[in-house]
Amino acid sequence: MSSLAEIALTYALAYSWRVFPCWPPRGAQCACPKGKACGSPGKHPLWSKTDLPSGVRNAATDTALIATWWNRWPSANIGGATGK
Repeated sequence: MSSLAEIALTYALAYSWRVFPCWPPRGAQCACPKGKACGSPGKHPLWSKTDLPSGVRNAATDTALIATWWNRWPSANIGGATGK
């Protein structure tokens, strides 16, 4: 398990923070399909039709789900849902 996964799990378990995976930065640009044209490198949700269809709305404290996300995307940045 990546250290990012461990940190995401700690946020969920220790603080009850709802987390979700974000696109990681790649140098000075985003790893998302927009690359250099991205206005929020490393700061927006990864999107997956099956695993993360609603982005931040899928934020969770479910440790099995969080582990699944970071096993699939081990370099994902950690996002936290702060709204309702």
